[in-house]
Amino acid sequence: MEIFEHILYHNKRLESITDPTQRLDIILKSLFETIFIRVSRGMLHRDRITLAVQLTRIYLKNIIG
Repeated sequence: MEIFEHILYHNKRLESITDPTQRLDIILKSLFETIFIRVSRGMLHRDRITLAVQLTRIYLKNIIG
């Protein structure tokens, strides 16, 4: 929940954006970026690559359909 709160309420990228489509795009990118940064801190380097690939697959599946 802390990640969602941080992205939705403390995201400086959203301050001047009013278009819902642009806001959603920024929120999604920030979500995946924040998850990777926070989760990868406690991982081995080789496991970070796997996490990045899995997050990319999820992101692309959401965009492509």
